[in-house]
Amino acid sequence: MTAMPTFELTTNIGRACDLDDTWLQYYDSVYLGDPFCKLMQPNLLNDPDGLKAAIERIKAAGKKVYVTTDVEPWTDDLVRIRDYVAAAVKWGVDAVEVLNEGVLFMVAQNHPGVSLHINGFVRANNAGVAKVFKEYHATRLSPYYELSLEEIAQIKKGAAIAVELVVHGQIPLGFSEFCSLHRDKVAQGSPCGGDCYDNYILRHQQHDLSLRSAGRVMMSGKEVCMLPHLGDLINGGFQIFRVESRLRDNTYREHIGRIYREALSRFPAKTGAGPLPAPVMSQNREGFCNGYYFGRPGQEFVGN
Repeated sequence: MTAMPTFELTTNIGRACDLDDTWLQYYDSVYLGDPFCKLMQPNLLNDPDGLKAAIERIKAAGKKVYVTTDVEPWTDDLVRIRDYVAAAVKWGVDAVEVLNEGVLFMVAQNHPGVSLHINGFVRANNAGVAKVFKEYHATRLSPYYELSLEEIAQIKKGAAIAVELVVHGQIPLGFSEFCSLHRDKVAQGSPCGGDCYDNYILRHQQHDLSLRSAGRVMMSGKEVCMLPHLGDLINGGFQIFRVESRLRDNTYREHIGRIYREALSRFPAKTGAGPLPAPVMSQNREGFCNGYYFGRPGQEFVGN
């Protein structure tokens, strides 16, 4: 008899106030910290007490916990990153997510026994690159966001590395040193209260295009939704699925987490088929897409 696959449903939060048992019950793991802004004061990466408490709380719930790291750090940032990663490792974090090659090499050197997760910002576009990262203790890869499922499967097979797929949520499209909301604060290095967590949407009505302006990072306006294709992803050998929820509220995490958890529990029965559930539809006014998974423009949505 063939063994049933083991799934991992993961999500991410940037602030201590976002951690809540109402949604945590539906996930197997959580990424902690906001990698995009070192000036945001509520950022768990700037809050040692909050980070320690979050790690302890998640592990007490029987879940895995990962800490993320800055996306494009300057040399002066490396000491700060070194320190919060060392603290997280001391407090029992299960893996460190890296979004920059320099941070990857530093963490691998300082903590050779710690698993590293490679974020899509690192742009591991082929199996050869993934194999190199494995030499530095990378155990998981979140693919570059513009790769198709066919290309991702080639990397997974060629590098023999676990792959984490974003199945739901707004995906990051680009990063800037300047903040679209508080340019002066960034230039002066002034602390920020986290206005980027408000829902700022930029729309181009003529071309049906929407983007979410989140300070220093631009996100897709439409949300990736792979719920109708979840069964196909599982049959294709994928088992780790991510709900991108860093900028969303706890109601979103609860509703989306519950729906995907229920869909995973039904496998191998028809998983994710039928119209999108009302709670999914109600959580995003900009519509849905499949990203680049089907080799099409990122704005398109293919249902069942």
